[in-house]
Amino acid sequence: MTNPQPQEQHHAYSHHRSHRHGRTAPPSCPRRPDRAHELLGNRATVRTGDLAAPQTLGDAFTDIDSLFLFCVPETASEVVRQARETGVQHIVVLSAAAVTLGFDYGHHSTVEAAVKDSGLAWTMVRPGEFMANMLPIWGLRCRFLRPSAGR
Repeated sequence: MTNPQPQEQHHAYSHHRSHRHGRTAPPSCPRRPDRAHELLGNRATVRTGDLAAPQTLGDAFTDIDSLFLFCVPETASEVVRQARETGVQHIVVLSAAAVTLGFDYGHHSTVEAAVKDSGLAWTMVRPGEFMANMLPIWGLRCRFLRPSAGR
C-alpha cells in the first residue's frame, strides 16, 4: 500500500540527502549502535536515539528525506511529528498483514494512522510472515526430514 503524494488526511533506516550523490552512507538509528558499528564499520552512518523514547532522537532525523520505520504505537505520533518537523518527506512503515485482515488490535494500525495523518508521503509494507519467525516451529522438522546428502 503506498501513497506517493501527501494527501489530507523501534529501529529506523533513513535516506540521507547527500547519499543520493554518493557522498555518505545512509544513516541508521539501530537499537544497538555498538553492534551496527561492529557489523558495518564505516559503511553506515549510525545515529543514536530510541523510538520508544522520542526525546532521545535529537538530531537523528536531520537531513533525512525518507525514513524506514518500525515504531512502537505509544510513541508513533511524536516520532512522526519530529520526523516531519525536521524535513522528512516520505515514511515507509514496516507494518503487518494483520492490519489488512482485520486481526491487528492497535499495534500496527496505530503506527499506520500516525503516519497517514502526518500529511507526508507514505508506504505501508504489510508482510504476512517472516521466515525467521518460523524457524523454531519448522527448523528442526525441515532439518531432520530432508534427504541426507550422499545417500
